Amino acid sequence: MKNSVSKYKKGILFALGTVATLGVVSIVAASCAKPLINVNSINTYYKVPTSSESQAFHSLYKTMSNEGTRAFVLGGFMQPPALLSGLENNVFNKDSIALLVDIGFAENDETKAKLNNIKDKLSRVSSLVFNVEEAAFLAGIATAYQLNSNQERFLKDNKGLTWGGYVGINLSSTTPFLAGFSAGVKWANEKLKDKDIKQENSQTTKKYVEVKEQQLVQNSSAVGGFDVGMGDKVVNEFIDLDVDVLLVVAGGGQSRDAVQRVNSSSKDIMIVGVDVPQENDPLTNVKFGNKEAPIHFSIVKNMDTIVARTLKKATEQPQPFVGNNSEFKKEDEYKLGVHTAAGIDSGAVGISEPGHKYLIAATNLATNQQLVNYSDAVSYFLNKDDVYKQFLANDNLEYVASKGVGKDQNTTQTEKWTHPRAKSFYLSTASSDAFKKAYEIADQKDKEADQNKYPKDYYKKLLVAQILSFPGDILADGAFNEKIFNGIVKFYEQAGITIPKPNQK
Repeated sequence: MKNSVSKYKKGILFALGTVATLGVVSIVAASCAKPLINVNSINTYYKVPTSSESQAFHSLYKTMSNEGTRAFVLGGFMQPPALLSGLENNVFNKDSIALLVDIGFAENDETKAKLNNIKDKLSRVSSLVFNVEEAAFLAGIATAYQLNSNQERFLKDNKGLTWGGYVGINLSSTTPFLAGFSAGVKWANEKLKDKDIKQENSQTTKKYVEVKEQQLVQNSSAVGGFDVGMGDKVVNEFIDLDVDVLLVVAGGGQSRDAVQRVNSSSKDIMIVGVDVPQENDPLTNVKFGNKEAPIHFSIVKNMDTIVARTLKKATEQPQPFVGNNSEFKKEDEYKLGVHTAAGIDSGAVGISEPGHKYLIAATNLATNQQLVNYSDAVSYFLNKDDVYKQFLANDNLEYVASKGVGKDQNTTQTEKWTHPRAKSFYLSTASSDAFKKAYEIADQKDKEADQNKYPKDYYKKLLVAQILSFPGDILADGAFNEKIFNGIVKFYEQAGITIPKPNQK
């Protein structure tokens, strides 16, 4: 009996000890519970690398993956090599996808060999570039017509009508702006020759005047970089050469520099914006004194639309590719495992709204059309204009650039820049369903989550985030980064989900 009592007491003590231990475990577990991420803060949806080294991007891959990111939206020159090494070394989460925006992997032999070794992993990658030359061509037409419909303003110096342009660096992503714009101006010069151009704010007409490109003498058409101030000498030379229009393809900082220098000069010069509708950016398109703000319209990449489209496609059941390595099919654009060269036919590029009327008027006058809206004009060029169709069919883009011979010379020297026209191709043999699965899991977790503890759509909101291009970069730049981020916003909006938007300061 004594032994039974003793065993009974031990049982009670053991039970009490177990309860106590479970209590301690529960307290420890509660204290170690992962705190909720603030999905109402915009900082949740983007990160900035601490350096330009690949390791800095790899560190973000890990951190963001732990926070729930499964779709990484990546823009900028540093992203492809960092992603490639991340995939090679399994640093990039195997359940995640990557969107390279406005950039692709390098096309040298070394990179191609590395990509071939990880072809299966590339089924989780989509790279997106833009055939901006297709829109720049139409912008050249619109600009030539705009100048001619304002002859009293732009011909008052009796020096004819001219334009000039430059890039930060001669690249396949920059020079096509100049190549397309130049071709568009030439189209206008040929098709509108001897035509009567109705003058804006007047009932009078004047004969079309040829618009010529002004080459530089002292400086090169490539200034060597995209930093603020690097284009000042070129802009000053163009001002001294009395150009009527400037096309600056050298980053937002140099666009602002150009606006400032044009405003502070005595000349009346227009600037054609690039990438985004720069005419709407109050930090760039500054009005000075009695002058109009110099940017009237822009050659745009609709990065927000394309990012949203690609993310949406990644949530769907992947279908086998329609084409193959020997023949790409347009039906496979914007899929994972694909490098998409996005053009004007899919709305990826275009000219901003204020330029539409000039393009429509020029097209109607030159071709006896009766076009009413911009989409009709685009359709005309894509389907009926032989010059434009031949331009799009060319395998290479060419632009005659200024070499720059120094301030003591007075003879223009030029060189031909040639770039292969960007084309779509397959990165992998199939599209991954990784993001589709991640989205479905997040959706289920949101349905099961305690609505008193978790914000609505909490887990889905964690899925997509952007990594900016370089240390010190900002999201609300009114240009590249912000346009890409707006694609994430649009993707969520299409699913009925609201996330914070960047507020430009």
